[in-house]
Amino acid sequence: MKESRRRWRRKQSGALCVVRFQGGTPLECRLVNISNSGARLHCFIDPRTLPERIKLFVRDRQVKLYRCSVAWRADREIGVQFLGPPKRIQSSSGTHATLLNEATAIQVTSSV
Repeated sequence: MKESRRRWRRKQSGALCVVRFQGGTPLECRLVNISNSGARLHCFIDPRTLPERIKLFVRDRQVKLYRCSVAWRADREIGVQFLGPPKRIQSSSGTHATLLNEATAIQVTSSV
């Protein structure tokens, strides 16, 4: 029987999420899976164009912001490692706002 060496169990997903980074336009991605320590994302662009540090916005029951480091890149996918616990984001634009609009409204600083 094969033993798993993973510390955290992954949760499969298909949710849309948004990636932000210093000097870049917010990008929609698809969350493939997520664990307590990181996530796998399917990108709709070439992942080589993304910097090493990004912010990831995920809507579960609420919007969460994860500060991330890109751990690996493949064809249209990236793996990210979380650099700390997520931060809950209050929606200032109402309940009908899209995740992309909410992520666009948040200022990205150089401390990504």
